[in-house]
Amino acid sequence: MLLKEIDCKLAKLSGSLYNNLIFILNQPVPAAVFTDLLNYKRILQYKYVNPDYAKNFSVNKIANKVNLLKYK
Repeated sequence: MLLKEIDCKLAKLSGSLYNNLIFILNQPVPAAVFTDLLNYKRILQYKYVNPDYAKNFSVNKIANKVNLLKYK
Protein backbone atom coordinates (compact mmCIF):
# COMPACT_ATOMS: atom_id res chain seq x y z
CA MET A 1 0.00 0.00 0.00
CA LEU A 2 2.79 2.40 0.89
CA LEU A 3 4.62 1.69 -2.36
CA LYS A 4 1.42 2.46 -4.29
CA GLU A 5 1.11 5.79 -2.51
CA ILE A 6 4.70 6.63 -3.39
CA ASP A 7 4.10 5.62 -7.02
CA CYS A 8 0.97 7.80 -7.22
CA LYS A 9 2.81 10.85 -5.87
CA LEU A 10 5.75 10.22 -8.22
CA ALA A 11 3.35 9.94 -11.15
CA LYS A 12 1.72 13.24 -10.20
CA LEU A 13 5.09 14.98 -9.92
CA SER A 14 6.23 13.44 -13.20
CA GLY A 15 3.07 14.66 -14.93
CA SER A 16 3.65 18.18 -13.67
CA LEU A 17 7.26 18.09 -14.85
CA TYR A 18 6.18 16.76 -18.26
CA ASN A 19 3.56 19.50 -18.61
CA ASN A 20 6.15 22.12 -17.67
CA LEU A 21 8.44 20.92 -20.44
CA ILE A 22 5.85 20.37 -23.16
CA PHE A 23 3.54 23.33 -22.58
CA ILE A 24 6.20 25.71 -21.21
CA LEU A 25 4.37 26.10 -17.91
CA ASN A 26 5.90 27.43 -14.75
CA GLN A 27 4.43 25.06 -12.18
CA PRO A 28 6.67 24.30 -9.21
CA VAL A 29 7.96 20.74 -9.10
CA PRO A 30 9.84 20.13 -5.84
CA ALA A 31 12.93 18.16 -6.78
CA ALA A 32 13.74 17.35 -3.14
CA VAL A 33 10.37 15.63 -2.67
CA PHE A 34 10.90 13.68 -5.89
CA THR A 35 14.33 12.39 -4.86
CA ASP A 36 13.24 11.66 -1.28
CA LEU A 37 10.31 9.57 -2.49
CA LEU A 38 12.56 7.65 -4.87
CA ASN A 39 15.01 6.94 -2.04
CA TYR A 40 12.25 5.80 0.33
CA LYS A 41 10.83 3.56 -2.37
CA ARG A 42 14.24 1.97 -2.90
CA ILE A 43 14.69 1.39 0.83
CA LEU A 44 11.24 -0.19 1.14
CA GLN A 45 11.85 -2.49 -1.82
CA TYR A 46 15.17 -3.64 -0.38
CA LYS A 47 13.63 -4.10 3.08
CA TYR A 48 10.97 -6.33 1.55
CA VAL A 49 13.69 -8.76 0.46
CA ASN A 50 16.09 -8.23 3.37
CA PRO A 51 14.47 -6.98 6.62
CA ASP A 52 17.93 -6.21 8.07
CA TYR A 53 18.63 -3.63 5.34
CA ALA A 54 18.87 -0.06 6.68
CA LYS A 55 18.03 -0.93 10.28
CA ASN A 56 17.98 2.78 11.18
CA PHE A 57 14.90 3.27 8.98
CA SER A 58 11.87 1.36 10.19
CA VAL A 59 8.87 0.96 7.91
CA ASN A 60 6.76 3.08 10.27
CA LYS A 61 9.34 5.87 10.21
CA ILE A 62 9.40 5.84 6.41
CA ALA A 63 5.59 5.76 6.28
CA ASN A 64 5.42 8.88 8.44
CA LYS A 65 7.88 10.71 6.21
CA VAL A 66 6.07 9.61 3.05
CA ASN A 67 2.77 10.86 4.49
CA LEU A 68 4.36 14.25 5.09
CA LEU A 69 5.78 14.36 1.56
CA LYS A 70 2.48 13.41 -0.05
CA TYR A 71 1.01 16.79 0.82
CA LYS A 72 3.88 18.99 -0.39
